[in-house]
Amino acid sequence: DEFGIMRYIVTEYVDGLTLSEILKCCLFSGKKIPEHVVIGITLEVLSALDYLHKGILDPQTLKTGVVHGDISPANVMISFSGEVKVLDFGVSYLSALGPKHCFATPPYGAPEISTGQADERSDIYSLSVVLFELLSLKRFSASSPDFVPRCSKGLIKVLQKGTALDASERYQSVPEMIQAIEEHVRAENMVLLS
Repeated sequence: DEFGIMRYIVTEYVDGLTLSEILKCCLFSGKKIPEHVVIGITLEVLSALDYLHKGILDPQTLKTGVVHGDISPANVMISFSGEVKVLDFGVSYLSALGPKHCFATPPYGAPEISTGQADERSDIYSLSVVLFELLSLKRFSASSPDFVPRCSKGLIKVLQKGTALDASERYQSVPEMIQAIEEHVRAENMVLLS
């Protein structure tokens, strides 16, 4: 600009693959990701979203948090050392500013995004669609959600609630969804990778 200042963004380099790339490999090989691995990835993304949604207290509004607004397989990366990273905060916004229009990647965007009512539950919807695709290796369709027969009944309930078209019927917070998944893990005596 006129003052000779160059603006740029610095991001962390993550040596790994996005979930999009992993899904392509699975489709090519015909191999599915084991349920316990998918749940482990989902819990890690939920942990990141919980941190985002809680955020830092705004002293003027007394509200906190950031809504990611574009959770999709392209925006979640697994490093070769096993770390789960949430990427691309380009459409994120402070929830303290109130609901707003987001430009989420179809079909991952919650229905309320188009009406400018996106909030934390929109991220829950998007992640639930990603969870569906990781388990089924199929594209999710809100008009005809064909829930994955190969996953357990407890996880089907998590998917159904997480992808509810009406935000008031979804998990109302990330901790609520985490609790439901952890109850499922205990009921199935599942061992998760850490």
